[in-house]
Amino acid sequence: MIGYWAPADGSAYSNEAMQARHPQPLIGIVLCGGAGRRMGGADKPLQPWRGQTMVAQVVARLQPQVDRVLISANRNHARYAQYGSVVSDRWPGFEGPLAGIASAVRSAAAGSDARFLVCPGDSPELPLDLGQRLAAAPENDPPRYIHDGDRPQPLFALLHSAHLASLEQYLRDGRRSVIGWLEAQGAEPVRDPRPKLYRNLNGGLAPG
Repeated sequence: MIGYWAPADGSAYSNEAMQARHPQPLIGIVLCGGAGRRMGGADKPLQPWRGQTMVAQVVARLQPQVDRVLISANRNHARYAQYGSVVSDRWPGFEGPLAGIASAVRSAAAGSDARFLVCPGDSPELPLDLGQRLAAAPENDPPRYIHDGDRPQPLFALLHSAHLASLEQYLRDGRRSVIGWLEAQGAEPVRDPRPKLYRNLNGGLAPG
């Protein structure tokens, strides 16, 4: 039985309530650093869908929810730079999304007190209230991630700069599982039963 966290009432999702509860900056991390193995090596977030690249649509939906956007990418840096500040993995060899998260947090969190809203670059329908749902959680708690009612969605997550040390140690130990790291931190899922908004697209993309 999964225990879900949810705010006591809908007012906790308001921008005013979120800002009052969390004075730290909220930085978006868009994960675009994969090798595209399921698409024959294509850089998936740069593929067209409904007339635009997927990453363009992700950033358009994420940007109003955060103070600034970081793009975790390991190739096509010039193309990604039009969407945000690009950060490459500090671990070579396409080590997975956890390496991208750690590298982005490291690049932004040196000496700072910040929160990070993470999402994949191939989920162009991500919720416009993702930040409000996750950031409504009590301050200084473990990381949080989405459960869409059918399955966990660990790449839609909120963490704090204070979690960087444990994240990097997990990677140094040779572990790469995002859900594994989240569970090791005692993270709780935040329920949002809208699975369509969290789907990622692997094929059948409409031409741009």
